[in-house]
Amino acid sequence: MGVQAAQVSTLADAVRLVQRLFSEAGDGTPIFVGAQHLDNLGPGFAPRIVFVPDEEGELGPPLKLNAGYVASWTHSAAVTVLGVEPGDDEGRFEPAYLIASRVIEAVKALDPAHLTVGPGRPRDVSALKAGGPGAAVRFTLTYARNIPKTAAIWRAAATLTAVSPPDVDRPEGSTGLEFEVSATAAPTAARDEE
Repeated sequence: MGVQAAQVSTLADAVRLVQRLFSEAGDGTPIFVGAQHLDNLGPGFAPRIVFVPDEEGELGPPLKLNAGYVASWTHSAAVTVLGVEPGDDEGRFEPAYLIASRVIEAVKALDPAHLTVGPGRPRDVSALKAGGPGAAVRFTLTYARNIPKTAAIWRAAATLTAVSPPDVDRPEGSTGLEFEVSATAAPTAARDEE
């Protein structure tokens, strides 16, 4: 019996699913990955969605204890949405808002437990702040995943002499101070009052 958790997905898998979901929904907005697709954005550019992965991430304890994971990795991705302006000041950002809302909806439909958009802090990143096409909005989403144990690493580690004796109070480096608790609430039946 090997020491290994089930394979976990990554931020790249999440972006691929967003691309596939847009395609299945009949939305032809191009989706790109990488900061190079943000260079020289300006007037005349077609609408687009650009994911820039891991501008800032975070490592932490496993999201689920005693499940074969050694740590968790929360990836972040800056999402820039470029819309075509309709020509009036009042509606300048409407196309960008519409596309951004669809990205957020796709994220929520795919994996609301691991993919999050809050607080997000959307902001204007337009090349031209007024009077030109190409209104753009940027927000951040995060994707939390576990890092699974790999049987080959743990087998090899067992053959080596440990640097220090194991800490019985902190098995596998966990302090035991963080737990995941799942709670569900059942609806209560309404009582007829007399």
